Formats: sequence, structure tokens, C-alpha cells
Amino acid sequence: MEVVKVHFGSVVGCGDEWALLPCFIIVAFTKNMGNTDPFAGINIILWATVLHVVLIVVNRFYYKNQDISKDDKILLSNIMPMGNIAFVGTAICTLLYGADGMFVGTMYSIVNRVILNTICIVSFSGLELTRKDIGKILLNPIFVITMVCMAVFFGNSYAPQVTINGQTVSIFQIDVTLPFVYEGILQLGSILTTMVWLNIGSSITKESIHVMTKTPYSIKFAFIKIIINPIFSIILYIAVSRLFNLKIEPRYLPAAMMMSITPVPNSLAIFAIKYNRSPNLCIACLLTTMAATLLLFPVYDIIFQFLMSKNII
Repeated sequence: MEVVKVHFGSVVGCGDEWALLPCFIIVAFTKNMGNTDPFAGINIILWATVLHVVLIVVNRFYYKNQDISKDDKILLSNIMPMGNIAFVGTAICTLLYGADGMFVGTMYSIVNRVILNTICIVSFSGLELTRKDIGKILLNPIFVITMVCMAVFFGNSYAPQVTINGQTVSIFQIDVTLPFVYEGILQLGSILTTMVWLNIGSSITKESIHVMTKTPYSIKFAFIKIIINPIFSIILYIAVSRLFNLKIEPRYLPAAMMMSITPVPNSLAIFAIKYNRSPNLCIACLLTTMAATLLLFPVYDIIFQFLMSKNII
């Protein structure tokens, strides 16, 4: 049974790494987003970079001094700064804020995916940053696809334009120019999303469930990630916006703040299983943060709107 479980997890893990993420990347960067200005996203990218870097440094220092196993330290210090942008953040922000929410999710996901497929992989796998390993990281298909799609996204205004049903768009905005391809990628992403959750579920044995329910760190982790992190993000944004004039346009700011409360990414659960870095704890943290996020998203939306109305952020 163990052999079957490991084999199944490995197969689906490959599907996540080689097919699922490219699906979401391509869909995110090739969708027509109406009157959004791609270059307005530069400050969102800069903000996401600042937030991720600060959280990575703070959390590595914090967990380094905790009385837990080495694998737990590696896991928790990596999953705390990262968010589930593609599956949860962008989807919910699109429902709440329309095209503006999708735009913010697309910009924010650039930084998130780059870090996931560079720093996190290095940390989980135990690679040393030799020249050869750096080459492997830079040639990681997910990293390459993200960079190519980002270049296409920012270059849409310079690409050949076509008019379809009275709408003029870049040829790369395939939801308009090639809707059947776009829908096919969406369907493939949906299928692979189900496979990812099956993979996660296949790793949850009776013993795993017992460990998860008896793991106090998952509750503590969820509290820090879903309650403390957003408060810290607000304080950090106020500081950088006033000290360094790094400001996000008001129409995008609520969605940008929302990205700080997304749950643990599915990709990191796959990494934890693949590299055997406390997978039970990772799955426990994923489930608890997912539940907390879905419950608190509307509350945080009200809080962020209030702070904006008072010109606090």
C-alpha cells in the first residue's frame, strides 16, 4: 500500500509541476483584462517583492530559534511567506473586484511563482547554490514559462492587434482570439487541480489524520499566517508607501492587501510530500489556513475598505 501511495503521489506531483502550474500561468497572462494598464502593475510587483523578502527573512529567523525538528523548521519557514495565489487569491479577488482583482492576482503571482520555484525548491530539496544548481533553477520550466508569459503580458500593446466582435485585442489574449484553446487550458487546469487534491488526500493515512489533529503547530501557524501576517503587511505597506513612495493605485489596493491572507499553496504540499519535509504538518497547515481564509476573506475586505476610506493606507 505504501508503494502504491508513493507512486501515485509522485505521478500526480509531476502533473502539478509540469502541467498544472503552466496552465494557470498561461491563463493568467493571456486573458483580456479590459482597461487595466499593465505598467500600473510594476508597483504591485515591487510591493509583493518587498513583502515576500521581509517575510522570508523574519520567518527564517523566527523558526530557526524554535524547539522543533529540522524538517519542521524548513517547512514552516517556507510556507509562512507564501500564499495560494492561483487557486484562492486570484479567484476570490476576481469575484470581489472583477478585472482589477484578476490583474492584481496576475502581478502578485509573478513574485510568488518565482520564489516558489527558486528559493523554496532549493530549501526543500537541500540543493547547494552552485553554478550548476543555479542553472537548473533558472531553466526550471515553471520559471521560464512565467518569464515568457510576463514578457508577453507587458508587450501586448506592442503586439499585432486584431478586432473580434468589435473588440480590439492583442493576438496573445487567447481568451478572445483563440477561445477554444483558452477553454481547453482551463479544463485541463480543473482536471489537474482535482488530481492535486487526490494526491494530497492519498498521503493522509489514519495515522496522518491523528497527527494532524494532535499537531498544535498547525493551529498556531494558521493564527500567525491569517491574523498576524495581514496586520504586519498593513504596517509594512504604510511604512514603505510613506518612506519610499511605493504606492499602489487605490483601485488595486484592496486586492493587493487581500493577497497577504491566502492559505498555504498546494504546490508546497506537493514539495513537502516529494522531499519528505514534514508532509503531515504541511497538509494540516494547508487545511487549517484554507478554512480560516474562506471564513475571514469578507471580514478583511471590510477592514481594508475602512482603512482606505480613512486614508490610513
